[in-house]
Amino acid sequence: EVPEADRPILEAALAQLREVRATRVRPHQDDKVLASWNGMMLGACARAFAILGDDEFLTMAERNLAFLQEHLWVPPTPETRGTLYHRWRDGEHDRVQLLDAYAHLLAGTVDLYEATLDPNHLTFAVQLAEALIERFYDTAGGGFWQSGADTPHLLMRVKEDYDGAEPSGNAVASLALLRLSSLCARPDWREAAEKTLRLFAQKLHQTPQVVPFLLCALDFALQEPKRVVVVGDWLCGSTRALLS
Repeated sequence: EVPEADRPILEAALAQLREVRATRVRPHQDDKVLASWNGMMLGACARAFAILGDDEFLTMAERNLAFLQEHLWVPPTPETRGTLYHRWRDGEHDRVQLLDAYAHLLAGTVDLYEATLDPNHLTFAVQLAEALIERFYDTAGGGFWQSGADTPHLLMRVKEDYDGAEPSGNAVASLALLRLSSLCARPDWREAAEKTLRLFAQKLHQTPQVVPFLLCALDFALQEPKRVVVVGDWLCGSTRALLS
């Protein structure tokens, strides 16, 4: 705490520092928007709202998802699955489709649905899951490829399992599909997640410390989720309090 008598001196010194610093070349600003990173942020905001009850976090989550749906998502048609591009900047998106983008946004959307019970979010999660399975899931060997089969100039396709600075796409996709399968009664999604866990079973057994998020998926898969039915008027304050 700065004594009141010393505050003018400090403010004058800070003003001089800002003036000198303004003459320096500013560092470059990374202003790209990535679907994968924003998916993680979406989930964090949704969980913060569910736990703290602060509507500001819900507003952030809803605006986040709306932006991604408007600028990076192409909705499905009767003939095709939806398409999620990975990066947006300066009003344009790229043409890249990555497992991490689909997986992280799917996980964040499931978090938002669980926090709000908005059926629109569940519908979008289902669309994402169907597109993820179609583009990245290896039906023969299990697991999810990092890129789609139609990616141009691709030397080899890999299945990432290591949880580094970010959880791997395989781990996030597996847990998200397990959760969504329980919500929608889709055993095919659960089967895809469990087949992925079996693919990485040796890694889970021998070096679990490098796949902690995959361990979370395994933990979820080993037990049946508990179900609670709440009956009441959605607009009633007591119903919302009970849900909370």
